Amino acid sequence: MKDVIAIDLDKIHDIAQRGLYRAAIFTGLGINSAESKNLHEYHLSKYTNLRIAPLDVPDSVLLDWKAELSRWITLCGLCEMIDSLALYLDAVYETVVTATRSRGSTPLSAYKRKGLEGKLRELESEFGIRGWHSDKLASFTKVRNCFVHRRGRVGIEDIRSDSFLEIKFLKFESFITTAAGEFDWDLFNPASPQFVAPDGGAQLSARLKDVEKQFSLGELIEFSPRESAEIQFFTRLSIEHHFQSFLAFLESEGVSIVEKKIELNGSK
Repeated sequence: MKDVIAIDLDKIHDIAQRGLYRAAIFTGLGINSAESKNLHEYHLSKYTNLRIAPLDVPDSVLLDWKAELSRWITLCGLCEMIDSLALYLDAVYETVVTATRSRGSTPLSAYKRKGLEGKLRELESEFGIRGWHSDKLASFTKVRNCFVHRRGRVGIEDIRSDSFLEIKFLKFESFITTAAGEFDWDLFNPASPQFVAPDGGAQLSARLKDVEKQFSLGELIEFSPRESAEIQFFTRLSIEHHFQSFLAFLESEGVSIVEKKIELNGSK
């Protein structure tokens, strides 16, 4: 007797999308709170009289704490994003193995134990499913592990044969072309002055730039708010491409996709 296995692809996509939204929103809330001049209360005085930290500290100490909060929340957002991507890749792998009747060479339980780099590599090598510059996504894992296990201070475990820990991503650069030549103009910076086009007009364009950010042994990992947003934006583009590659693979296997849902005939 045959039965039907229904798989909601939107739910798989939502795993990655929700992680990206959480990372972006919580990072924004945390950094804005850390930079707010009106935020001075660090006790839970509204809820309890129990305290661990000193009751009062000098302004210089509070500023240091707020700077650390900004660094901490940025790396927490990165971890949220990476861990969500890992869960998304698990769901993708489980689906393609089911759709191809266990064509994968790695059992699902073993696949789930792989890091982000291993998960991405296996999906590409086994099924040809890859994201936009997904090799750069793989570099995020070392940053995540360093933060989780060493509070973001680079240890010997993080660099291995390299002399530094490195994260890679792509960012957009904007520029303006006029009759007089090409000029840098940061479209993505809200503080950029308004551009007034000269006689003859101007063309606004954007290009991609490779970013390789390196951290040496003993150095603290930190990213500016701008870099954090650029990493998140790059990740979103890469994962959207990965999801489309995933759908293309299913279609190439003859799997019928209706409104982002698939039905697989199985046997009881």
